[in-house]
Amino acid sequence: MLAETLIPSTTGSLAQRVGLAPATVSQHLAVLRDAGLVTARRRGREVLYSQTPLAAALLTQRSGSKINQGPDDPVVRPATAAKGTLHSCRQGCDDHDPSART
Repeated sequence: MLAETLIPSTTGSLAQRVGLAPATVSQHLAVLRDAGLVTARRRGREVLYSQTPLAAALLTQRSGSKINQGPDDPVVRPATAAKGTLHSCRQGCDDHDPSART
């Protein structure tokens, strides 16, 4: 959702773009605002949310990272992270490699 705030947008327009309920988007925006990643400014009766420079820097850094966290991408599991290996199970189990259990 943070990437969607590149263009200043209302809660309703963000909800439509990301396919979530406006109340859910509002909660996410409150957390992002508290973290200093988005700002809110009033335009008439609307409130527009937009990225801060910190958010832009984080998104730029993330896009250059070698490990993405998309739905089809493998994730690094804590038990295997020290070895530098990737574990593709999204359930958090170590059943595929019993030696990786901690």
